[in-house]
Amino acid sequence: MTNYLANNPNIAKEQKMIKKIKISVFTLVLISALFNCSGSGTITQVKANTLKPTNTENLQVFLISTKLAGSSETQTALNLFESKLFEKLRTAVKTKFFKSDEKCSPACKYNIEIEFTKIVEVSAFNRQAIGAMAGRAKLEGVGRIIEIKSKAVVAEFNLEEVSSGGSAFAGTTRDVGDAAGTRVATYILQELGEQ
Repeated sequence: MTNYLANNPNIAKEQKMIKKIKISVFTLVLISALFNCSGSGTITQVKANTLKPTNTENLQVFLISTKLAGSSETQTALNLFESKLFEKLRTAVKTKFFKSDEKCSPACKYNIEIEFTKIVEVSAFNRQAIGAMAGRAKLEGVGRIIEIKSKAVVAEFNLEEVSSGGSAFAGTTRDVGDAAGTRVATYILQELGEQ
């Protein structure tokens, strides 16, 4: 029987074709896993911005995470969010931004509150161990610009950042915190006429 299979040119061609198909499918899956690293995010304006900053406006930024469970993965994501947020905000020319633990000088007229309402964690270990089966990391929140004296909300937006889900190397909670910080800072700077 073995001689028959080896001597039959049609069966030999089929076996070579099946081998090529298997290699092609494996290569496509590998490439997809390695390069499907982009997440997505949205910022939805809830209340249009009525703030018209002057050339010397100061804003203080408060990050509120009391509604979230306090795992180390969550805390790391929120720290990355804050780091990226202020890295980008501090590129502003006309507006100065202060962290909640910093003194506004001169006094701030507005606060920016960013309240995190939901986080879905995907740790680096889970992402590497089970890849796309680990799901997608997610961060949701609400941002408000509030006039300090009147407590009036002059702008409000919702944030949603979702990681990629198809890669064995990207798409963790940390990646979501990092990307969300950059997205929110860009949005705030645009709203204030800094970009």
